[in-house]
Amino acid sequence: MPLITLPGLRAHGLTAGRRVLTQADLTVSRTAGGNRHTVQRLCARIHRRLVTRLLLAVLAWAMVLAGCGGGTDDSRVVTDGEIRFSVQWADSTNGPPSATQALAVHVVYEGETLAQKLFLPPPERGLTEYRVGGIPRNITVTVVIEAKPSAEGTGNSLAVAQAHVATPAQGHETFRATLTSEVHSVDVSPATLDLHVGQTGTLIATARNNRNEVVLVNQSSWEWLGANTQIGLTADGALASAEALSEGAATITARDRESGRTSMGVQITATPLEDTEPRLAWAKFRGTHLNTGRGIGSGATGTLKWAHQTAGDIGSSAAVGADGTIFFGSWDKHLYAVNAADGSLKWKFPTENIVLSSPAIGTNGTVYVGSWDHHLYALDETTGALKWRYKTDGQVYSSPAIAADGTVYVGSADRHLHAIDGSTGILRWKYPTGDIVNSSPAIGIDGTVYVGSYDHHLYAINGVTGTLKWTYKTSNFIASSPAIGADGTIYMGSRNSRIYAINAGDGSTRWTYRTGGGVLSSPAIGDDGTVYVGSNDRQLFALDGATGELKWKFLTEHRIYSSPAIGGDGTVFVGSEDKHLYAINGATGALMWKYLTGLNILSSPAIGADGTVYIGSNNRLHALH
Repeated sequence: MPLITLPGLRAHGLTAGRRVLTQADLTVSRTAGGNRHTVQRLCARIHRRLVTRLLLAVLAWAMVLAGCGGGTDDSRVVTDGEIRFSVQWADSTNGPPSATQALAVHVVYEGETLAQKLFLPPPERGLTEYRVGGIPRNITVTVVIEAKPSAEGTGNSLAVAQAHVATPAQGHETFRATLTSEVHSVDVSPATLDLHVGQTGTLIATARNNRNEVVLVNQSSWEWLGANTQIGLTADGALASAEALSEGAATITARDRESGRTSMGVQITATPLEDTEPRLAWAKFRGTHLNTGRGIGSGATGTLKWAHQTAGDIGSSAAVGADGTIFFGSWDKHLYAVNAADGSLKWKFPTENIVLSSPAIGTNGTVYVGSWDHHLYALDETTGALKWRYKTDGQVYSSPAIAADGTVYVGSADRHLHAIDGSTGILRWKYPTGDIVNSSPAIGIDGTVYVGSYDHHLYAINGVTGTLKWTYKTSNFIASSPAIGADGTIYMGSRNSRIYAINAGDGSTRWTYRTGGGVLSSPAIGDDGTVYVGSNDRQLFALDGATGELKWKFLTEHRIYSSPAIGGDGTVFVGSEDKHLYAINGATGALMWKYLTGLNILSSPAIGADGTVYIGSNNRLHALH
């Protein structure tokens, strides 16, 4: 029967196999004379040597089994086959990072992983015990605990603890693991942000470890700092929306509360809006999408050039096409297109009810206008042919506004603001207010749509999504259409006799000015920021746009429903129910001239590129040069 080879036998001169002794050891030299006693002595010597070497080999093997550290085989593991230890957070009020989904535990001995397990993270308060089995006793192991952002234990560690633990001969070891955050730094992008007043920009915070790897942080752990009255912040975890409320600057930082790390400051600068109005024509009510009521033409002296008569009163205000065609509506249910040179008819389009809405001219050759028949119409600018019509659930008195992407916004007596695809007439969205919407919307440079409602509120609505940004409440209905200043301030009037200046960013009040009557007139804004608006107290007011202080006021002989228009030379034109159109020096408030139309003026003046002023009164559109 062969011998069993044990590790270490060969090192002590013994070999495995059937021949344990060498041939030389077993041969009796015949030269020794065959002496029997000599052979016996030799065999005894060999026996002693064999026993000694065998004992050494067995001892060496026992040491290997014991890990070269002594001890007995019974002490390698606990009786149930596992060694136990506890993990306790250093601060019982602050557990692992809140984004932790798993704890990855590794037990390492001399560079070799003896065991690894995944555990659910502990509650924020209290002690949780963890157990890992299969660990030899009487050795010192390294226990590494990592807080991971996924239940599978993947991703960069959020926090790490490491401890050296001597496994006891009996029982189990309990130790406290102190988690240290792996967040080494926080950065925010972009590093700088330049905004115009009324615009918004997005900031993104990122946590990184000392290897510059991204570390996930719970969204609720982020804190954004540095907002002021010029720059507002709306935070959503690692994202923040910075909004330029007024001219100025702010330094914004992001902080991870759990690690205490704070980013470098991001410099945000807010500058006044650039005047981006395409002021080559009076394309809609109040001139352009900002509703500033400013034109480029000047030089009118109040002399009648022509008058075009319709079959009904004219409350609609004119729009001037690029080729000089004048578009306006009438109570006789038609939209008219007349020649600028002599007022002759080019075409007219019949609707099914009166047209008080003022037309808007798109860059795609389409004229948009509302009617009391509940429809918004899209007509070919050259021929007057119908392209499409969109039905609301109420009368459309509001005048449409056209965004840069072609979306047409219009209010309705159905209490909604409607956003309609200008090419197809398909609804994109509609936003409900609490009452009819006669106010005509203004569109900010960032695409925000502002419109008033008879429910006493001014609404700021995201032009793309139709979601509400903010509302501003007055104490009476709003028929006045908002105007947007160069610094983003929103100006409007209310039936409660007040004129308002409102921050575009958050809807807060900048100033109010009280007149002596309801303000249904819409403001106009001069190049220098002066705000002009009429009132039912028969006066036209000129107010400092920044402070609301009165510059001057001009008294007419009756209520002013008409909205003022400003010529390229600063002259302010406004109609009154006293049957006159007034031309007033915008700087001083002095009367330059007035023109008697003969009947009440409910429409508002429009200014052509050549300076001609168009105003509706009773059933006639007057062209003054």
